[in-house]
Amino acid sequence: MTNATVFYGYDLGGPGDWRLTPGTRISRLMNNEFEEWLTEREEAAGRTLDDLGITEGQYHETRPSPRWTLTPKKSLYYVDAREPLDLSAVMTRRDQAWDDALTEALRLLGVTPTQPAPKWLLTLDHGY
Repeated sequence: MTNATVFYGYDLGGPGDWRLTPGTRISRLMNNEFEEWLTEREEAAGRTLDDLGITEGQYHETRPSPRWTLTPKKSLYYVDAREPLDLSAVMTRRDQAWDDALTEALRLLGVTPTQPAPKWLLTLDHGY
């Protein structure tokens, strides 16, 4: 079965294909090390992504090399691919607060994505 996630934010990539500017420590992290690194960054900052209304997402999590996303919680939609997808939610204007929260989350993490700005993205899970 194929399911999908539609979200507004950043695709950070993953081990072997991090989509971040070169030279950041994260570009050398492997699989579960990302979550440990994320916790360290949050503790050092004294706040969490959750405090900002942001969630980190993982897709292709059953593969050896998962990929990571950053998205405002209110912009995350899970889709059952057996049903038609109503795109009206993603066709509406985004909330400026989402951009502001994502900018703050990137500062908290100390990373710069290669993706120039947040945008609507779709990931598929083929039930690996």
